[in-house]
Amino acid sequence: MHVWVIDEEEDVITLLNRVKDFAPPEKTLIVMNGRFGDSPRSFVLWHESELREEMLAAGASETFIPALQIRPRTKIARARCPFDDLSMLTLSVSEQVDFELWWDDVIRAFRPFCIQSGLIL
Repeated sequence: MHVWVIDEEEDVITLLNRVKDFAPPEKTLIVMNGRFGDSPRSFVLWHESELREEMLAAGASETFIPALQIRPRTKIARARCPFDDLSMLTLSVSEQVDFELWWDDVIRAFRPFCIQSGLIL
């Protein structure tokens, strides 16, 4: 399995092209990281690239995850805790809501690929 998280810069396309054979296309997921653009349309170079066309035609998948709000993101980063266990953190109610909404978006974004890859029945 190959999960490749991209920003909107050209170098990610060049680097992905170098490692695209790491896993079969149907086991490859390209993730557009919302910290670098507010929607999939923000990833202009990726959308215009021949590599995208080639990989999607061969069976690779792509998805977009939105950015987590800055306050919970900063607290999580400072605590160096995993996203699936925030028990060591004290998040305010609004931060908890922000996190839960974001986490639901992440699950929705990854679910089709996980089902296709046999990770979820």
